[in-house]
Amino acid sequence: MIFPTKEWMRCAPEEQGFDAGLIEEIGAVMRKAEANGVLIRNGFLAAEWNYGGPRTAQFHAMSIGKSFTSLVLGLALEDGLIPSLDAKVKDLHPAFDGGPFTERITFRHLATMTAGIKSSRHQLNYTKLLPPDVALVYHADHCAYLARALTYLYGRTLHSVLKERILDPVGAGARWEIDEPPWSPVTANDGKEIPVNTGYGAIHFTAADLARVGHLCANYGAWKDRQLVAADYLRACWTPIPYQDLRPHKWGEKYGLYWWSCAPGVWHMAGWGGQFCMVWPECGLVMVKLNAASEDHTALDGAKNLGLRDVYPLLHRSLTGKEFAVPLEWRIGRRATGSDGVWEIKNG
Repeated sequence: MIFPTKEWMRCAPEEQGFDAGLIEEIGAVMRKAEANGVLIRNGFLAAEWNYGGPRTAQFHAMSIGKSFTSLVLGLALEDGLIPSLDAKVKDLHPAFDGGPFTERITFRHLATMTAGIKSSRHQLNYTKLLPPDVALVYHADHCAYLARALTYLYGRTLHSVLKERILDPVGAGARWEIDEPPWSPVTANDGKEIPVNTGYGAIHFTAADLARVGHLCANYGAWKDRQLVAADYLRACWTPIPYQDLRPHKWGEKYGLYWWSCAPGVWHMAGWGGQFCMVWPECGLVMVKLNAASEDHTALDGAKNLGLRDVYPLLHRSLTGKEFAVPLEWRIGRRATGSDGVWEIKNG
């Protein structure tokens, strides 16, 4: 295992055990998607695609920002700002108000989308209040509340924490936008108003820089001789919760702490429009795909809306020589609608 310095060490795909022909097939769909991306194995850059712009272009990674809020949550646990994932949010952030079940909501509930709170800004299909720990109800408010709580606890922006503890050590750059009122700012104990990064998204990366964080995670938080993120926390991120996302395009995938799994041992950060950073720790594998997406979520259609599900069967076969058995739920999910009738929780 090696780690990049200023640039990734490059190699041919076959040098890292890939079927080069299948990697070319992945490149063809990346071209159609007008996407930038990289494929890393054991710290070597085995393939790179720059069909969405120069390799220096930063892309809006959308809900991949949630996974970075999760990483800051892991740092807060390590720093003792939060005693455990099951600590009550209200006990540590007195201004937190998530509705009638506020007193019962834990950090784990927010980080697994199981707090039962209503959506107010995105994914507006979810309008019912539920008790915590009843269902996975995926929407932005969970992460926005978590970002506010973490900002309050640290007394500074999440981006400053992320930059100091993770981005700078791995040599990655990122831009993380500030959320809009009333979600930002948050008032600290000393009365200072602190801007709150948009915890549920609005984070911008180049493909190669996002892969650096992926490589860190694939190595269970270790970078060279430093442990930047606790290995046990990443294992917690990659422990599936017992609930399924109601949205058809996520049927068949498992969820952890703002991370998704499409196959055993394979986890990824995911964002609207098919943005992803996949890690396969057992194989020392990282793959990133990013492409341009509009703020109103209308720009990506057809081939441009390329997600990990479209790539993973090729990648799996390229590395293992075996066909990946596509789950029936994936095929059903593609045909299902995204209507309120499918998404909505009927009881509660």
